[in-house]
Amino acid sequence: MHSVFYERARKYLQNDEMRGHGEGIISVGSCQACVLVAAYEFKNILAFELLTCLPQIMTNLPSTEEAFEKSKPQRSISLEQALTPNGASSLSPFSGVIVLSCLFGRNLLHLHRPTPDDNEDDLNGEFWKRHRSMEQILLNTSLAMPDHLRLPAGIGDPNIIFLNMNIHTSAICLHQAAIFKADRNKLPTNVSAESKVRCITAAAEIASIMRMISHMDLSAVSFVSAM
Repeated sequence: MHSVFYERARKYLQNDEMRGHGEGIISVGSCQACVLVAAYEFKNILAFELLTCLPQIMTNLPSTEEAFEKSKPQRSISLEQALTPNGASSLSPFSGVIVLSCLFGRNLLHLHRPTPDDNEDDLNGEFWKRHRSMEQILLNTSLAMPDHLRLPAGIGDPNIIFLNMNIHTSAICLHQAAIFKADRNKLPTNVSAESKVRCITAAAEIASIMRMISHMDLSAVSFVSAM
């Protein structure tokens, strides 16, 4: 219910701000509401940033929203299990968001914390091994997702929209880095060319999703409102 109250409070504040010359927002009640909304948004943004920075989560991933709301016991899986070839078949919408957030974090570590064995000029070096491993995880996740986590079936759930958008965004981040490394180290042209194709394909999928949700209130399609 917290997301419903958040959206309602934000809408009322926006309506007050747009009415007349904005004088409707100059009140103690409006100021208190602004502080509470800001605190709620900060808490959720901070949670997202923490997720993207954690390479591992040691606890099990969240169960479904229905199980949470009805206090029904439900077996969930660990992050390690979720990253196996068929792991995505057991994900809930929110746990899918967490998995993709962690993959963003791993991608940041992959790019910005090189190891002495990276050998970016060698396709058998650690950098390219990590690249291929992360690419395979993204592919496995995309292929193993159940129908209810796909679009347009799950278009009514912000978490599912966010999940699908971020699969393709992760692919773009990963392959843009590969293009840069391949060109800088003068690797075979097919390495860069393949990553460019992956980026274009992922961008086209994102554009397709944006067209699909163009009639929706995009403020609802965010990590904050999905929490």
